[in-house]
Amino acid sequence: MAKEDLWTFALAFYACPGVAPACLRCQDEAGADVDTMLFALWQAEQGIAVAPAVFADITRETLAWREQVLLKLRALCRRLEPSGGELHDLVKSAEFEAERQHLLSLAEFARYSQTRLAPLVAAHANLTAYQAAAGIDLPADARDDLVAAFAAALRSDFRF
Repeated sequence: MAKEDLWTFALAFYACPGVAPACLRCQDEAGADVDTMLFALWQAEQGIAVAPAVFADITRETLAWREQVLLKLRALCRRLEPSGGELHDLVKSAEFEAERQHLLSLAEFARYSQTRLAPLVAAHANLTAYQAAAGIDLPADARDDLVAAFAAALRSDFRF
C-alpha cells in the first residue's frame, strides 16, 4: 500500500458520522494521538493486526514531531479560532499539512504488521494495542463510537 492510502483513508473515515467527535474526545480526554488511531483502523480495514511493539515504536518515534510541531500548531489554531481571520486560516492550513505529514510517516510502520484478522476483530485489537502501548485509557463510549462507525463503514463496503 502507498503512503498516500493512509491519508485517503483518514480523510474519508474521519468524515463518517460520529468519527470526528469520538476522535476529538479521545484526544482531549485521554491524550490520544488521532493519527495513530486512524493508522490502527486503516490497518484493521485491511485485516491487519498491529503488534503492540509497533505502537510502542510509533509512540516513541513520533513523539518529538507530535510535541514540537503538531501540538503547537493545534494549540495556536485553537487560540486564534475565536478571532478567525486570515491568520487563523493560515495556521489551520499548516496544522492540516502537519497532520498529513504525520500520517505519511505513520504509513511507514505498516510494513511491520503481518498478523491477519477479520477487519472488525483487528479494529478492536489495534485500538487495544495502541491504548496499552501509549499508556492511555480511551473513553469507552468514544472508543465504542469509533468501532461502531468502523463497522458501519465495513457494512457499506467502505474501501479505498
